[in-house]
Order: sequence, then C-alpha cells, then structure tokens
Amino acid sequence: VHVCDYTEFVSGTHATCTTAGEGLFQCEHGNSLEKVIPIDETAHSVVYHEEDPATCTTEGTKEYWECDYCHKKFTSEACTEEATDLTIEKTAHNYTAEWTWADDGATAKFTCSACSDVQTARAMVTSEDTTPATCTQDGVRTHTAKVTFDGKTYTAEKTETIVATGQHNMQKVPAKMPTCTEDGNSVYYKCSECGRCSSDPAGLMNIDEASMKHPATGHKFENGTCTVCGAEDPDFVPAEGLTGGEIAAIVVAVVVVVGVAVTLVFVLRKTRMKK
Repeated sequence: VHVCDYTEFVSGTHATCTTAGEGLFQCEHGNSLEKVIPIDETAHSVVYHEEDPATCTTEGTKEYWECDYCHKKFTSEACTEEATDLTIEKTAHNYTAEWTWADDGATAKFTCSACSDVQTARAMVTSEDTTPATCTQDGVRTHTAKVTFDGKTYTAEKTETIVATGQHNMQKVPAKMPTCTEDGNSVYYKCSECGRCSSDPAGLMNIDEASMKHPATGHKFENGTCTVCGAEDPDFVPAEGLTGGEIAAIVVAVVVVVGVAVTLVFVLRKTRMKK
C-alpha cells in the first residue's frame, strides 16, 4: 500500500515568528496528489543587547534580546517574556561643595564629580559666641552656613576672634570682722571674670587679696567657756564631780551673793550714820 508523504512545497504562505502559514504540498513520490497543510510559527531569531548603564545626565537601558524579523524585545534568550520597560532611571549627581565666605554671608559652589555640572547656592548663616570674651581673654565667634541643595543639606563653619574687652567687672567685697573661728577682711573689690583684686571700684590699684584678710581671733576661754562666742573648751578639765556648766553656775551664784552682801553692808552703815 502506497503512503503519501507531502513534503514538496508547491505554493502558499510561509510561517514567520509571529504568524502561522499554510502551504500546498505534493507527495514526494512524484504522483500528482496534493494536500493543503498548516505551517507552525517559526522561532525568533534574536540578537543580544547588553545593558547600557544610566548616568546622572542620561537614562540607561537594561539588557535585552531582539528578534531580527519582528523586532520584538525579550527579557531572556528563551523569548518567553516581552520586555515592556527597559529604562534605567538617571543616577543622582555626586556633588561636592566649595564654600566662599564674604562679609555679607556665604555661597556654596557644587560640582558633580561625574558630569562636572556646576551649580551655586546662597547659604543661610547663623552666628554664636561659642567662647565669650572676658576682660583678659579673647573669645571665639562661630559662623555656621547651611544650605539645602539637590535634596541634601550641606554645612560649613568659620570662626573669628573676639578681642578681650579689657573692662574688669569689679564687685565689692564687704568688710567682715574676724570671729573666733572665721577670718575677716577689709573692704576691697574683685573682678568676677578674672579674679583681679583692687582697693578701688575702678580696678586701678591692684592688691594682693591675701593682704586684705584678717585671721580669726581664736577663742578666749575662761573656766571652760569662750567669753566671746560661748563655745566650750574641749580641753578644759573641770573640778571632780562638777561640769564646766556647773562651775560657771557656782561662780555666778558667788558673785550674786557677794553683791548682795556688799549692798547690805552699805545700807547698814548708812543707817547708823543717820542715827
């Protein structure tokens, strides 16, 4: 039995990578038998395109495969998924700031290290006396410049010297009498900033602070008690059986008794003289 094998293409539409075809085929055995047979789509013939990286000025392109015939783009060589978005967004600029200071403020010049783009921006400047000047010591004033550019904040600092004022802040130190335990002093004036001491409120006559001090007088003990401040003598040894307080009470009583006796004698003598 003869079996026809329709392999000889006679006419029809060839298949492509996007559409199927259809052809009239003749039996290869040379007889006149013909048959219309559908033709399947062909495979894509692709060319690889490598990634084109983005820069700070231009967008980039992802890698893809493109068919020479239909020009469709695919995410892989297998051509199973079409590439719908191959764009790589621009990268950020890589700016560095160069600062210029003037009497009226500061300006920042920004230069991109990748594309050499140059931009300038005026900065906001604040000032603070970070180290105040005193009557004898210079101080420091710090200026801080701040600007926001391309979504990033940049700052810079500049310092200047604050010259010492040379003006002493003389405060009066009142006179104080020495006590048994504390030193006293004569009146004088002292600078609250540098500690300079003077005998006058203008601070013109320098003095040694120690020369204005008067040492404590020390206690004046009698029978175990200071006659000035009433403090007890820690080294006093009272008579046996009596405390310092008791002895003091006895002394007071004796004085009172003697006083009364003298008064009586004086009154009696005066009475007799009248008789």
